[in-house]
Amino acid sequence: MFWWETYFTDGWQAMLPHLRGKQATKNEIACLDYLLQQNSGQTVLDVPCSTGRIALDLAKLGYNVTALDYNPKLLEKGKATALKKNLPPINWLQADMRQMPLPNQCFDMAACIFGSFGYFDDAGNHAFLTEAARVLKPNGQLVLETHTLETLLPIFTEHGVWRFNNCLVIEERQFDPFTGRLNGEWTVLKGKKQYQMQSSLRMYSLPQLHNLLRQAGFNDIQYYSDYTLTPYQYGDDLLVCVCTKGEVV
Repeated sequence: MFWWETYFTDGWQAMLPHLRGKQATKNEIACLDYLLQQNSGQTVLDVPCSTGRIALDLAKLGYNVTALDYNPKLLEKGKATALKKNLPPINWLQADMRQMPLPNQCFDMAACIFGSFGYFDDAGNHAFLTEAARVLKPNGQLVLETHTLETLLPIFTEHGVWRFNNCLVIEERQFDPFTGRLNGEWTVLKGKKQYQMQSSLRMYSLPQLHNLLRQAGFNDIQYYSDYTLTPYQYGDDLLVCVCTKGEVV
């Protein structure tokens, strides 16, 4: 069993509401909305969507949204929220992001937000990028938020502790320079409940990531440090990639 099959369960859901605040989500949505309007886009794939934090707000703006995730429980929670808010229909899809049961060239944008890249081995990560390019229309865009070695290592620490109201999160981290993976041991305490999880993300250098994106079929790749689309500079602690698909993939 892979780490991502067990990580996004009760412990994850306990800390999820505290990980990205409302203002951060507003900034992300404003950026995606701007990019879509620049290209007259209407169809969006949120992958992996989790409980639909991005998908729900894009649907509220009137976009035609497909929300894909491997975890059926997260999808059910997203569906319930959409129903409660009486939002326009969202296509909720349970699937592996490396093999998406979607037709070719059907989206104007694919959004992979909030550390959702690098779950797999190199072949799996390349497969996801290739799939993202396949389902995008020509000149469609992949918006990929991630860390690279350049953004991670200058701020890397082996320990992290966060307290959110009645939720305490402890992370022990280890970076393996031989595999390029950031491994985490998580403890989440909420009330009288305790959850243990593990994570393992593949960390690429910026040149490695650039080559992966080019190999997948993205011919115009712009790098930013945040969702105001400030050009990335070495020393920035986040990377937002806006990757435009070539005419033929």
